[in-house]
Amino acid sequence: MPAYSNASGWVRTSDVQSARVSAIAVWSDGGSGHVAIVRAAPASSVTIEEMNWGDPKKGCTSRDSRCYGQTVNFGIATRRTLTFDAMRARGRNGTFRFVGYIHPERVSRPRTRG
Repeated sequence: MPAYSNASGWVRTSDVQSARVSAIAVWSDGGSGHVAIVRAAPASSVTIEEMNWGDPKKGCTSRDSRCYGQTVNFGIATRRTLTFDAMRARGRNGTFRFVGYIHPERVSRPRTRG
């Protein structure tokens, strides 16, 4: 997924501390990337809701060593609260780099006289 894919026209920021409720958090791994919805944004952390897809391994949990390289929680929305440092680098060995937020508001455009 390119950094912000089709987010032109929407307010975007790369400041991890600028989370707002309903924003989309975006991470990149150089490939398809990952997104989540911001559900809460207290002063020192961010609560996100996300879901995985892919080839699930039945019975896996995120703490199960048999599941490395497999999708866990397939088709299940999960909610978690992350520190800003955890938001910056996610996944095994920090493979997902925080790109930024897409906020649910349009970029204001100056009116032109015609």
